[in-house]
Amino acid sequence: MGTGLIAHSNYPALHSTGEVEIVGLCNRTLSKGEAFRDQYGLRCPVFSDYREMYEATGPQAVLIETPHDVHEEPFCYFARRGVDILMEKPLAESAESARRMAEVVRETGVRATVCQTQRYNPHFITARQFIDTHDLGKLVSVSDVITYHYFWEGRPAWFLDPKRAGGGIVMNYGVHQLDRVHFLTGGRVQSLFGHIECEKEGIQTDSSFHVMAVMDGGAVAQVTCTGYTNPFTSMVDLRFTKGLLRISLTDTALWKQGVWFGGTEQDFTQVEPLYPGVSSYDLQMRDAVDYLAGRRDTPPVPVDYAAYLVELVEAVKTSHRTGASVRIPK
Repeated sequence: MGTGLIAHSNYPALHSTGEVEIVGLCNRTLSKGEAFRDQYGLRCPVFSDYREMYEATGPQAVLIETPHDVHEEPFCYFARRGVDILMEKPLAESAESARRMAEVVRETGVRATVCQTQRYNPHFITARQFIDTHDLGKLVSVSDVITYHYFWEGRPAWFLDPKRAGGGIVMNYGVHQLDRVHFLTGGRVQSLFGHIECEKEGIQTDSSFHVMAVMDGGAVAQVTCTGYTNPFTSMVDLRFTKGLLRISLTDTALWKQGVWFGGTEQDFTQVEPLYPGVSSYDLQMRDAVDYLAGRRDTPPVPVDYAAYLVELVEAVKTSHRTGASVRIPK
């Protein structure tokens, strides 16, 4: 459901599992759905109404990848009909909506998981294994920084519409970066302070943000994302009492992509990569299909956790509005 930009990454990854048959496509603009079907040589009907798609095809599972503010209604519709769900991030455009969706999963017992693709980047998986298998001491702080041209030509207009909830950079990149911090540290946020900027001329939606959070283990997390025209960088530093672990997802004049570790008596050396050349989307869909097929009991990304990420984004906005830090309920 939804054949926009992200579908062109998600579908090939689903297809690569060899276990998925596409029985129907749904897109509000029918012609775009038909163009997607033809581009990938699919032989299935195309619908503009997801209810008609359900009635006509009776799917076992559905992948929902629509604009954020139209996630809840189809999610609940399919869940209440026993259809398992793979949902593109963020779970919803608001914490209230996300909580309702999590409650529907508990009520119906359907299998549901959320696409948080960044945690499947092989560099992050490599870093997580390195942390788990080495004595690095206590984690003191983590810094996650992205510089990215958010306003590239061709970005769908709804992302930049201030009247459409969830289109700004805080929601789109905040849930990615906050998930990265959680995946790497294994912790939860106790409290946070956030600041948001809208500095893109002629556009009213948020264009950069800064977050400082205290994690439940005592570490401080700093998360920054700027959406203006910059050299693209995406980097996470984890500072332990026995060394610094750096993850770079991009090649720059200063750093090459990879995972690097350095300590007091050694310069940075590269950590042997896991899954070299494998796509994050492929790794994600392997896990998702294993779960939807019943080969694992625990969802790769639980809906409750995805709802928590949306709550953190709302806390960032609340902190910016009030100028005060926000405590996060356990």
